[in-house]
Amino acid sequence: AGRVSSWLVGTLTIAMGFRLGHLVLGKRGGVYTALALSVSAFFVYFSHELRAYMLMAFFCCALVWAYIHLLQARDGQARWVRVVFVLSGAGLLWAHYYSAILLIGLALYHLLFAPKNKSWWELVGLAVLVSVTFLPQVPGFLRGFQTYEPSDLGATPLTSTEVVQTLLYYGGNGWGLVTVVLLALGMWFAVVQRRRALGAIILLSVATITV
Repeated sequence: AGRVSSWLVGTLTIAMGFRLGHLVLGKRGGVYTALALSVSAFFVYFSHELRAYMLMAFFCCALVWAYIHLLQARDGQARWVRVVFVLSGAGLLWAHYYSAILLIGLALYHLLFAPKNKSWWELVGLAVLVSVTFLPQVPGFLRGFQTYEPSDLGATPLTSTEVVQTLLYYGGNGWGLVTVVLLALGMWFAVVQRRRALGAIILLSVATITV
């Protein structure tokens, strides 16, 4: 019965993935995004594990969707999207503090590539609000960080190269070449169509993996 919560959040994540794909690529792109997510072996496996990873996946999709939506929104539009941004950012940190890697990647993209306008400053303020919501968790985070030892995992941590190889492996359901082809097609499409939102996701992904 406990696993039902992961299944429910996983189903919502597919729906949120559709929303993200729809925002970036249109309706057909939303369908392809949801399809790719729903057949991912890694995603399917953790959608029936009683752990917090489905929450991380859901909040990740919701945060990126809200971020891009706010970058493109005009004055007075999408007020409730601001709430989604804050709740998703806070939800990521509370689900697992390693999710901060995505927030750092988002911050790098925002500082280096996002247009410096009114929305830029508004998103900075919302990010500060996300940080404030995590303050009650900081003492526990510091204790865990200070007492952590790699030997606690019973395995040797991955090197940077192995991290990339693992991401390619799981992204392609065991065929890393599939991941490379899909990423190459995505980047080609972003250049040809000049879709800023798709380019933002690609740069955000690179920044996050680099972190």
